[in-house]
Amino acid sequence: MINPISDCLAGVAPGGVNLTNNFSGLIVPILNPEGLYVGWQYRLDHAPKLRYLWASSEGASSHLQEFSELPLSFCFPDAGVQDTGYIALTEGTGFKPQLTANRFGLISLGASGGMFAVSPKLLKIYLTKASNILHTKSVLLFPDAGAVRNPLVLKQYKRTIDLISSFGFSVAIAWS
Repeated sequence: MINPISDCLAGVAPGGVNLTNNFSGLIVPILNPEGLYVGWQYRLDHAPKLRYLWASSEGASSHLQEFSELPLSFCFPDAGVQDTGYIALTEGTGFKPQLTANRFGLISLGASGGMFAVSPKLLKIYLTKASNILHTKSVLLFPDAGAVRNPLVLKQYKRTIDLISSFGFSVAIAWS
């Protein structure tokens, strides 16, 4: 017996037992601080330019109903938090923020395309939650490789840094 899920969730077909995707690839779930799935993206197998698509279906958007913003991921390290000095920010909503959380023992937040500033209300809530857990107001941005050569990405990082600073957090850049 298949247990249906709400077809109000983007990407779920009417009846709640199938998905609406017609793509070959992986589903990348997005978790909130409580460990609940709040959305997902498709990581397409064969797409040279657009590799990730937001789940969608008739009458349902990937935007969270609360704020009409795209979801951000909130990742805890599997082995528990080891470093409470920083809250990590990474590009992407699935693999990169979880890998960063696990590798550095940090709580890691992720945004599709590194565009945290398109979800300002949710970002503030997630930063506040992470800050309350870690007792820090310091954020460490992990830029993507090649970001310094892409003016559009640098513009997004600047918008994110300005926004986070307006919330009363300090921002450092992870660079090696």
